Amino acid sequence: MAALTCHGPASLPGVATRTSRRSAPALRGSRLSAQAQAQAVAAPVQRSHTTLDKFVSSREEYDALYQASVEQPAKFWAEVAEQFHWHKKWDEDHHSFNFDVRKGPIEISWFKGGLTNICYNSLDRHVLAGHGDQPCMLFEGNDPGREKQLTYREVLEEVCRL
Repeated sequence: MAALTCHGPASLPGVATRTSRRSAPALRGSRLSAQAQAQAVAAPVQRSHTTLDKFVSSREEYDALYQASVEQPAKFWAEVAEQFHWHKKWDEDHHSFNFDVRKGPIEISWFKGGLTNICYNSLDRHVLAGHGDQPCMLFEGNDPGREKQLTYREVLEEVCRL
């Protein structure tokens, strides 16, 4: 199976990694131990720190953020949403839900009244911020030599062609 991975300013640490399967055949039959071979094949690409790398720096900090998301989800996610571009900001009371069928249909809504564009947030804003030449997508096929890298600018140009 081919690997498609998105990288960029909004990538979560540890999530946007790329493993190289090309190195596996070269390692087979070598004098490296099985463990060393596995580490050589599965080593993630080293990236510079992004905003989110700095955002969660420890397990304790992650646990505190998780707890805040559970205890006050509307406030927590409103703070996260502030990081994105909105054409129109959401209403004050932007979060509602019903998980009890006795009270009506199951329903959940977020950011009521808000208007955004996910494509703009995924591509345009990164190009406008000067990240257009940074990798956005990396493709690595199953066969050696089947790989492709697209920058934010290239992906945006392809999207605009549609």
